[in-house]
Amino acid sequence: MQNAIHSPEIVLPPRKHLEKPGGQTIEGLVFIAGLVRALEVTSAFEIGTFDGVTTWTLARNMSSGVVDTLDLPAGERAELALEDTDEEVRRLVSGHVYDEFPHPATIQQH
Repeated sequence: MQNAIHSPEIVLPPRKHLEKPGGQTIEGLVFIAGLVRALEVTSAFEIGTFDGVTTWTLARNMSSGVVDTLDLPAGERAELALEDTDEEVRRLVSGHVYDEFPHPATIQQH
């Protein structure tokens, strides 16, 4: 299975959206995209949308389907305790990458 995950052609977002504080690593995105392609995923659920890089990577590497993504609304406070840097990192998000670039799967923000 490992070869199947690492062998398909994958698409990553533009470099300027990679390796931001609070986001997924490049290695993580490569693995997720490879998994989506190898398993021919048509439905995914993501918790923690942040800036939408992982959401877009899921949707872009599907041939069709739906990505449901869940995040706190902008300006809302979490009920559970956050790390000291979490609020600072959340303020860095000004929009979602998936609104900037095309993707074949539908994205539903919750």
